[in-house]
Amino acid sequence: MKKEFIIASLCLLFSCAGAYAQQDDIKLAKAEAEANKSKTGQNQDVLTNYLQIIAKNFTSSDKGVQLKLNWFALNGMDSVHKYQFENYKNSRWQRNGQFSLSGGMDDNGKMNSVSGGASYNILNKRDTAFANYHDFYQGAMRDITAITKTVRLSHLPALKAQVRAKIQAITADLISKGSQTSDLTTIILQEFKNYTIVDKQDSQVILLVQTDLNNDIQSKSVSHAQLSQRIDVLAGLIAQKTYNDPINAYVSSDGKKEPVYDNYITKELFDTVISEINSAIKTDAGLTALKLNRATDINDFYTKLTQRYRNAIEYVARQPLATIGYEGTHGWGSALSSHVFTFQYLQGLSKLGSGKSTELTITVSDTLSGSDPTGMIRTLNRNLITTQGGINFVLAKSKKVSVMELNIGVEDDIVTQSKATGEKWNTFMFNSYFRVRLPETPWLKFNLKYDPKDHNVLGFLNFTYNLDK
Repeated sequence: MKKEFIIASLCLLFSCAGAYAQQDDIKLAKAEAEANKSKTGQNQDVLTNYLQIIAKNFTSSDKGVQLKLNWFALNGMDSVHKYQFENYKNSRWQRNGQFSLSGGMDDNGKMNSVSGGASYNILNKRDTAFANYHDFYQGAMRDITAITKTVRLSHLPALKAQVRAKIQAITADLISKGSQTSDLTTIILQEFKNYTIVDKQDSQVILLVQTDLNNDIQSKSVSHAQLSQRIDVLAGLIAQKTYNDPINAYVSSDGKKEPVYDNYITKELFDTVISEINSAIKTDAGLTALKLNRATDINDFYTKLTQRYRNAIEYVARQPLATIGYEGTHGWGSALSSHVFTFQYLQGLSKLGSGKSTELTITVSDTLSGSDPTGMIRTLNRNLITTQGGINFVLAKSKKVSVMELNIGVEDDIVTQSKATGEKWNTFMFNSYFRVRLPETPWLKFNLKYDPKDHNVLGFLNFTYNLDK
């Protein structure tokens, strides 16, 4: 009997452990989706979530098409396994890198260059798998789980006693009648309606114990003590399931799902449990430290926790991101052959809970060119250092997603070697862009550069499409 109880307990334990692991995967996938929503267009320019296609400068003579592919997209696992917590966490090195492939065209639409490169995040505090949500979410969930468990356990002995008395009466009646073994399961299903709200593995555990009790009923040699022990195990399992499932369903639905009542889980018992949980929320030390004890009840608690979780996601999406990259271009005709080394840095400027996504952007690039724009000199060895800085403002959001942005910045171009005829060694410009998001994920981006010294204005229009996964 002891062995059977241990087996039943372990099955329930592993069932719960599997459920919690699945919840972690669901939370991770949800956090990742929420984080992607919070990312600005500037962020996705620096590091694509999965796959990005860009039609660059298609209103100018220097147009082209670029494909960016996050290394995580090359992971051979299927989508389900990719986003399991441990697999996703261990793939951090993949999610921090991306490849790029580009093709350039001249005014006549003929290809005149091909480019390939890669970039990698040397600093990424925006990773959802490594972000510390404890102070925002996990700590509060741990505390509310402990509260609900304590309250439930305090009422469980009385409920178990009622269930045990009923099973004992059913068993005694079946023994006196000499009924078939299938009758016990049928009668229990009719008597304890809520107990059918279980997953398949839990059902198998309880069915196993019921089968053993059925055999005891048919056995003429079974002792009274063994029969009593068997009834006690079954009563404990059924009491926990009939009691925990409706309350868990209510709590997990943020108080929106009506509980299921029967002769054992009465409305009075349910109201008492919820009332005690509400009272415990206000006095719990952990929730007090998180200022979640101000919730009026468990429904309000989850409303406040959801907002805290949302703030955490947006806060993580604004953490520092630093990337280094290289792109090599082979050009012919009027196109430049070049090597470009780039450093990019993003830093959110908004405070936690502000709901804004203002962002500092800094880019430094060094371009080593092997031919002049006319294609006449193939060994020009030109060197151009470009520094850009700006503030990116999110002007509008739709369903928590940025749909309109304005970046106000400056650019300084310094030629350190092989200046072209008539070209300045140093050119300072105002460099701003405005972008608007189309339905789903495409962006239209208009880039405007202005030279205040020579009053030159350059305009470029890009089309970007992001595929998250």
